[in-house]
Amino acid sequence: MEPEWLYPTHIERTKALMREAIALAKKGMPVDIDTVEEDLPRWFRFYLDNGGDPGQLTASSDAAINSPRVLWEQVRDCILEHKHPIERVLPLVTSNTARILKLEQKGVLEKGRMGDILMLEKGSLEIVHVLSNGVFMVRDGALVRQESFLDESNREIHLVGRKGQEQNS
Repeated sequence: MEPEWLYPTHIERTKALMREAIALAKKGMPVDIDTVEEDLPRWFRFYLDNGGDPGQLTASSDAAINSPRVLWEQVRDCILEHKHPIERVLPLVTSNTARILKLEQKGVLEKGRMGDILMLEKGSLEIVHVLSNGVFMVRDGALVRQESFLDESNREIHLVGRKGQEQNS
């Protein structure tokens, strides 16, 4: 069995479990921190300080329990409050995730790929625009298009971002 065939998540439950995950990541196994406990900055620091390979790490929302919004808030917190470089944090939810899940059309901006883009407000990292496959989903902080799989869902989506024209007044 190859290490990359497995993908353990919830690795942040204890320090011992995190150390095991770091050892597995060093052998080529991808590992995932979920944000249910809302402590991604703490465990990301622990992972790095204990020699974890940042290329083998992802972060997820465990969306069955909490909102993907919590994941984004935790990512922002890693950058804004805990001063991790943005180029080290964003791969947890972009290129690392796409590579590990073998989503060849996603994760990087290159000709011939899907064209998923997240544009953020400089400084605050508020969501300004989101494009999926080159189509606006969020424009100026407002949801403009909803994925069709959500049509029959009772899931609520809340975006945090600019308030549109009011902010420009």
